[in-house]
Amino acid sequence: MTRLRKETHDKLSIEPLLAGAKLELVLSGTCDSFAVEALGVYLSQVTLEVRRLSLSQVAIDVSRVVLLTSSSLKQLITFLRPIKLGELPCSVEFVVDDGKPWQRRCLAALVRMCPNGASLRDINAAGASHLSQALPRAASELPPA
Repeated sequence: MTRLRKETHDKLSIEPLLAGAKLELVLSGTCDSFAVEALGVYLSQVTLEVRRLSLSQVAIDVSRVVLLTSSSLKQLITFLRPIKLGELPCSVEFVVDDGKPWQRRCLAALVRMCPNGASLRDINAAGASHLSQALPRAASELPPA
């Protein structure tokens, strides 16, 4: 059982869902300057829970986020650092809504930074996509309208 609880900070809500060895964090609302510190503290607690429970995967669902500032992205980068360095043996899957293209574009950079430990998945798709598939699609690759 996780010690993490649902928290709301200003206009950002974070809800943890634990299923076996996978922890899902559902973020919703606005990740602006008022939420940055709280997001960083929460992600530090997530790191402790991953170690304590020996979790193998963390999914961070940002599909309901309407704004993700660069300072908030920095908090996610800080969270990924021990995974990239092999100090935290788990993977991170960012769940995005491809109907909001900015989500994939922003988080694809984090996947490129940590290709062996991070991936992207569209909330409406079945599987995770890694670096080569994580980049925005070219207009020529889109299905006809």
